[in-house]
Amino acid sequence: MKPLFAASAYVPRPIDDLVPLILHMEAGPVTPATAPYLAGDETRVGWTVSGGPDRFDVYAGGQHLLYVDIDRRTNTIGLQGHWWYRGEYALTAEPPGTRVTYRVFNVAPRGRWAVPLANRFFIGYPAMVRKSVDDFAARYA
Repeated sequence: MKPLFAASAYVPRPIDDLVPLILHMEAGPVTPATAPYLAGDETRVGWTVSGGPDRFDVYAGGQHLLYVDIDRRTNTIGLQGHWWYRGEYALTAEPPGTRVTYRVFNVAPRGRWAVPLANRFFIGYPAMVRKSVDDFAARYA
């Protein structure tokens, strides 16, 4: 499947240092220790995680927000909403550091045509994707 948007950034740390940090997730409240990737955003206060070790459900205020799947074979973490959104962060060795690539996919099983309409034709979205991957890389630099 071809991504709608993609961006990448270089992190000057070896992939072996990053994999345990980024591909780690535990059930319970979202904290830097239990869900390091999700814990970096203050809007995620009160989020909780269930499931594991490779597939998780994320909740806030009793509402299911997204699924998170971790593929340790490909060093990828995927975040998927309920209708169209799937974001994937992939780590690739680029010695002496690591390349982080973020891809956004439209995974809508129906109404795929409505996704651009529902998202205001993605105006500003490429910049948001770029900022997201830059912020992600900076967090682990």
